[in-house]
Amino acid sequence: MKSENSQPISSVCAVLAESEIINHVSTGVSVEDILRGIHDSLADRATLLMKRVEVRGRIAGQGQTDGDKSESQNSSGETMFIGGVATQRGMVRALEERLKAKVEVPADCQYVCALGAALLGLKRLQSRIQDLSGPNDSVSPAEKSSQEPEAESNT
Repeated sequence: MKSENSQPISSVCAVLAESEIINHVSTGVSVEDILRGIHDSLADRATLLMKRVEVRGRIAGQGQTDGDKSESQNSSGETMFIGGVATQRGMVRALEERLKAKVEVPADCQYVCALGAALLGLKRLQSRIQDLSGPNDSVSPAEKSSQEPEAESNT
């Protein structure tokens, strides 16, 4: 966060971006300036993606109209940043600068995606177990016996 001259990283491809970074290092650019350039580049891309999602939400009738909110904020005016990259203060600052809004980072933000994936996996497993067990297996044995017709005696 002590960057004097951010070095832009223009490549979208990770391999080409790595080449750009190596070039910056070989020309003597400071690590701080390179890192700031990486954060700026990622924040630019993230901001563009967020704007696309907002536009799609408005088209689908899920968002407010352009006059009701700024392009860089969701309907509540808050932005939540999750994942391992959110632990980097420079990345958070770069996002805040582009969004012109406060970016919230929850505690243990690096685990949020893994937790969501685990919950989704559990839900899918439960659904498959229910599909395999069939509709009659959800009835307890006591309920089954009470539903069976009694045999008539011929005495």
